[in-house]
Amino acid sequence: MCKSNTLAKLKIAQANKQNRLCFHCDFPMWDGDPAPFSERYHHFSGLLDRFLCTAEHLTPRMDGGKDTQENVVAACKFCNQTRHKMRNVLSPTAYRRHVRRRIVAGKWHPSECHHLLKWRSGGPSEVSRPLRTSDKAPLSAIQLSNGN
Repeated sequence: MCKSNTLAKLKIAQANKQNRLCFHCDFPMWDGDPAPFSERYHHFSGLLDRFLCTAEHLTPRMDGGKDTQENVVAACKFCNQTRHKMRNVLSPTAYRRHVRRRIVAGKWHPSECHHLLKWRSGGPSEVSRPLRTSDKAPLSAIQLSNGN
């Protein structure tokens, strides 16, 4: 099977396991046609691209990460690209913690997007999926009330 075809299948499988929520920020993602996503969440077309579902390698390929179910998760385009643009790429656990702190502070996705979290109970304060065994330390829930 072609490498890109394998990665595409992994992305779809992981997105379905994650209820189509980004592994890092827990915002909903879309794949294929953005129109249903835009209609469902009343999203502005100029911001749709950041929520495109991508395959995120927990251990980057440049560091020897493979296209396997244990190493690939589904992440929104913004989280995926932002993680890999960092000078020192954080571990998945540290990056999720960083992202969720930024969400609580209102400094991750634009404020026009925050209604996307409100359709689910819990928002970013709850970790809705267990971390992979490749993550070095457990991620504790970030409490909205104290802003940590």
